[in-house]
Amino acid sequence: MDTPKTIRPIPEVPIGIVLLMLPETLERAMRRRQHVVVHLLVIAAATALAVPFVLFRSTVAQQKATQAPDDDQAVYVGLVEDDRRQLAQLGSKDVGLVSNRTVTPAFARDASGWKPVDHLIRTVRWTIAFDGKNLGELDSEPISEPQAHPNSLKGPLYIHSIDTPLDKIPAAGKPTSDFAGNFGTDVRRPLVVVSKPNFSDPEHWKRAILAQERTARIRTAFRETFGHIRHCDSSGEILQHDATIADSDLGVLKTYGSNDGSFIVETQLKDHRCVFNKEERDLQLLEGNQWFYVNASGTVLFLGRDWQLVDAGDYDGDGKSEVIFYVAEGEDDCCVETVGYILFYDGFRKSVRFTWKETEQPISSSSKDSGVMLAAVSRDTYILGAGDLGKKTAKGTAFVEPLARITASGEWQSLPCSAGADGNHQNANACEKFEREYLSKSHTYVVVSTHGRGATISAAPATLNEC
Repeated sequence: MDTPKTIRPIPEVPIGIVLLMLPETLERAMRRRQHVVVHLLVIAAATALAVPFVLFRSTVAQQKATQAPDDDQAVYVGLVEDDRRQLAQLGSKDVGLVSNRTVTPAFARDASGWKPVDHLIRTVRWTIAFDGKNLGELDSEPISEPQAHPNSLKGPLYIHSIDTPLDKIPAAGKPTSDFAGNFGTDVRRPLVVVSKPNFSDPEHWKRAILAQERTARIRTAFRETFGHIRHCDSSGEILQHDATIADSDLGVLKTYGSNDGSFIVETQLKDHRCVFNKEERDLQLLEGNQWFYVNASGTVLFLGRDWQLVDAGDYDGDGKSEVIFYVAEGEDDCCVETVGYILFYDGFRKSVRFTWKETEQPISSSSKDSGVMLAAVSRDTYILGAGDLGKKTAKGTAFVEPLARITASGEWQSLPCSAGADGNHQNANACEKFEREYLSKSHTYVVVSTHGRGATISAAPATLNEC
């Protein structure tokens, strides 16, 4: 099988020049091969290195965007979903499914562990995984942020269009509104896609029957988790006294078991209309479902509520299954507030969330204008003033140091925050603003130096205390 496309890794060079660009600006620049601009940036970098600057030390991970080497260890997990842009256009009289589907990159697994995907601006060949089976492959490529969010559409910042003919993409089960969020219509079940052919489910999660003793423990865990159940009166007002939840009041909707004797269990109150749990001053809406995990020894762990099980599989190839749920959380019966996915791993001891707020405008990790940030990158800490001579970062990481910015109109701007000879930051207000608006966010840089040109650097957020 072809591996995902990716660009060249960062070479072993003392120092390089990288640019932070909006995806669409980068695409235009690379397509037109603006060598003159690149040349000016390299000259400006040499000049900028001679003046005081903020040292932005951030451990960064390499991301790639053309042909991946065979030893590439990163794996990405995404979801094939019905196109949210088409769903948003449906009227009350529209019936049937939308025609288009997209890929939402959601999780990444590298040497540092599982994490949510900030963005994945490269083409990918995915393996479609479902119920421990390989359902085929599909190719996808990034959609620009404005195209992904027409008319201020809420949703994940970065999605991919599917290049494979849509009639070649399978569907699992019958369409349902369980995965529709606020769209209020039937949609196809999300399908897990993996950037490597990791589709098996070694723990064999299948539908199961829960023993009475385990069921009793689930009901006990429910009462411990939701200790102050409040129903509503006939007018819809919340009662001021706690309800008593008998065993018969809590139904077990679905149970899935693994080959090690563990279970994941979905429950719901039988009288689940206008019911809340009072947690101090907060009210938790309990009209939806709840999920619990029961390990082989019978210990029960509450996982979450208002979720739907998507699939289980060994997506990182470590011999253990991960389990993914669709998240549609909210405290008001009118609408869903938080949508996305959560991935459990390491025997449900750990999890990572990829979610967005349906009640807020998507926030771009890129700057508002189409300007370019010039930065230096090196694995040698001494060159950037961050360590002893010859000391290098671990393989696959580097130091990134912003130097200057060039606006869309071609104007060069120095950084608003710099360090004096004593190492202290000058102009505290400007430094705090730079930290808040730039350093505190993740950024993706593209190498434009001769060595390593085209490689991308993903820089983690940092603070002035780390500078």
